[in-house]
Amino acid sequence: MQQRFKRYRDAGGRRRTNAGVVLEAIGTNHDRLGEIIAASRRSAAPGGDLFPVDPATVRYLGSGSVQIQLSLTEEQLDVMDRVTEELGFAKWATWVAPVLNEFLPGTKDS
Repeated sequence: MQQRFKRYRDAGGRRRTNAGVVLEAIGTNHDRLGEIIAASRRSAAPGGDLFPVDPATVRYLGSGSVQIQLSLTEEQLDVMDRVTEELGFAKWATWVAPVLNEFLPGTKDS
C-alpha cells in the first residue's frame, strides 16, 4: 500500500501532505467506515462458531509494517479520537490502514 499511497499523494504534480491524504480518505468514506473496517477484518486464529476470536489475532487488510508519519492539528486529533471511540478502537492507527486500502487507487491488499 505504501507505493499506492505515494503515487496518490504525488499525483498531478501537486504534492499533498500525508495528513491531507489520510483525512481525505476518512472524510470521503466517513459514512462507510464501519462497513469498510468490518469487510477488511481477518483473524489469524480459528475461532469457529463456538469460541470468540481472540482480539490479539485480528488483523486488517492494508495493515503492515510500514508506518506513515502524520502532522495533525489539535482539532484534527480530537476528531480522530472521537471517530476512533465511535468505531470501538483504542488507537486510530488500527482502523486507518483499511480505510486507506479501500480509498487509494490501484490493486487493493487482500
